[in-house]
Amino acid sequence: MASAIVAALVLTMVAFLGGLPPILRLPAQLLCVCEAPADASYEAIVIMMGEVEGRRVEAAAEYFRRGVAKRINIVQPESSLYEEYGVLRGQAFLARDLAVRLGVPEDRIHIIYGKDMARATSSFEEARYHLAYLQAGAPESGTEPRKILLVTDWFHTSRARWIFRRVFAGSGIDVDAAAARPEWVAKWWTDEYAFIGVFNEYLKWTYYLLKYGLPKPDERPSPAGPPVPGSAR
Repeated sequence: MASAIVAALVLTMVAFLGGLPPILRLPAQLLCVCEAPADASYEAIVIMMGEVEGRRVEAAAEYFRRGVAKRINIVQPESSLYEEYGVLRGQAFLARDLAVRLGVPEDRIHIIYGKDMARATSSFEEARYHLAYLQAGAPESGTEPRKILLVTDWFHTSRARWIFRRVFAGSGIDVDAAAARPEWVAKWWTDEYAFIGVFNEYLKWTYYLLKYGLPKPDERPSPAGPPVPGSAR
């Protein structure tokens, strides 16, 4: 009991002195690829699915308006009962509609399916469907060497980039990632969505590492720092 009280007092003092937030930021910083895109020569922006609030679409639309790429690609994920009963359209179409509302021309947004109109059930399938789509078509003019920019929640960026780089290995198409709302890295423990996202992401990393093995040197995430000024919010 006494040791617990002492530990609580120590943590309280550390927090009061400002030392706790840097420690708390570490789990989020390890997950986030927080660097803003370095140039505007990406063949496409890829919006990762699996999020319904629209944060990823918002960030992707902002990057598009900045001229980072000339098109946005979205893989249609598996359907839900809402879609099957005609209450809502597929998530990719909802993302497209939001992107159009945010200023992206509809003809610059491409919705992708797998073979025989298959839908993605995981980030790995999103990567495979994207690779097949890109290999089947010509690149946008002025985008050599070929590269794409993934836009996803900040806590998903490192795993998404690793997955795509593994699937795209040997294709000649490079993959970068950009974070939606990276400012939450500095305060992730204060927001329920971010808090749950961080813990879920470590569980998913564990599952993927057990299933697919450790990342190869060119697949490992680069050290992540704090969000850079001007990053998409």
